[in-house]
Amino acid sequence: MTKNHFPGLDVKAYIASGILELYVLGKLSSEEEADVLAVAAEYPEVKAELEQIEIDLERFDHLNRVAPPSGILSAILGRIRGLSNTAGSAGSISTSSAMNWLPWAGFGIATLLAILFLTRYLKTEGQVEELETEIERLRNDCDEKDVINTSLLAQLNAYRQPGTRLVDLAGSDLSPESEAQVLFNPNENVAYLAVANLPPPPAGKDYQLWALVDGQPVDLGIFDPAAVVAGLIEVDFPVGTGAFAVTLEDEGGRPTPNLEQLYLIGNVG
Repeated sequence: MTKNHFPGLDVKAYIASGILELYVLGKLSSEEEADVLAVAAEYPEVKAELEQIEIDLERFDHLNRVAPPSGILSAILGRIRGLSNTAGSAGSISTSSAMNWLPWAGFGIATLLAILFLTRYLKTEGQVEELETEIERLRNDCDEKDVINTSLLAQLNAYRQPGTRLVDLAGSDLSPESEAQVLFNPNENVAYLAVANLPPPPAGKDYQLWALVDGQPVDLGIFDPAAVVAGLIEVDFPVGTGAFAVTLEDEGGRPTPNLEQLYLIGNVG
């Protein structure tokens, strides 16, 4: 069993005393440095703190190029004053050792601690910002999935309803590879457009869906295939619809279709 050479050492007070910072700065005697290393070897938390101080000091050059947030310096100095008041309670390795490094607990150690605290503050602030960004991304992702799930549930319910039918929309000579489907139920007066293949609209253009009722076109709105949630667009189903069609129109749509830009058409049959 390993013998504890420093029984009763208040580790937190020892770390807060500033002796580790003085060690890293090379301001201790050889005997005092040996004491610090011995304590670090026996207490993992002291060793970890010592390593962190060295890392923080290496980041000092970068820190000097970062403007601290307003008010943070006064907060740091306030914390330093609090640490100065507790430094005397740290368990000392020896009386001579403690007396030798205590004079350094003035301006030099205050400056060093300010550097360390500010470095860690900026590091923590960056981690918080990253975490907040990730939380916001996940929240948006969840919201998007909720919309998709709602749309899929509506599609499933539509499939289950008696009288639900499916209309295939085939590509015209203008775009023979295009295809889509309309799921509709005349009893519910609602339909869903599922775009399987449709090229992106050119700049300044929109796709517009039409229902043909008694041979007359009825505007069902414009849509962007790339923005369709879960592959579906919910639209009205006018009573007496005999066919559906999709044309490419000027941005914002038109009151009547431009049949020269007919991309898709399918009969209800």
